[in-house]
Amino acid sequence: MNSIVDKATLEVLHDPVNRNPFLKFLGPELVESAGGHAYFIQNDYPHIKNVYGVAHGGVIMALFDAALASAALSRVEFTMGIVTLDMSINFIGPGAGRLHVRGHATGGGSSVCFCEGEILDDAGNLVAKAIGSFKYRRKKPGGRQASEAAD
Repeated sequence: MNSIVDKATLEVLHDPVNRNPFLKFLGPELVESAGGHAYFIQNDYPHIKNVYGVAHGGVIMALFDAALASAALSRVEFTMGIVTLDMSINFIGPGAGRLHVRGHATGGGSSVCFCEGEILDDAGNLVAKAIGSFKYRRKKPGGRQASEAAD
């Protein structure tokens, strides 16, 4: 990924961490989301570890969901909302230390996007791979999802 999305633009168009209380709790940093690609870094916090001292499988899944969805949203320049249809994950190695999470849109059309991703540790070891499909949703004026009730 060569292009870096301006942080100010991300705050306006796409701020998945601060808009999602669960992601905010996990604490990943969105580094880039543009052109069908997304990149997050997850620091090594005690609250994300399992009994073996590595990232919990649920954390790995949540990071993939965020990265793949961000890649899909960047494919349509954040003009739509999105929901996860399905996701399949292969756990390959321990998620020890800081994690690098990448998602890539690989295909689809105007209503569904197919994505894949990988998580590596700082040493470049493969932690997990994922594939998923995501459904685009129209946004109402003001950025709200079509399914949200009016205030």
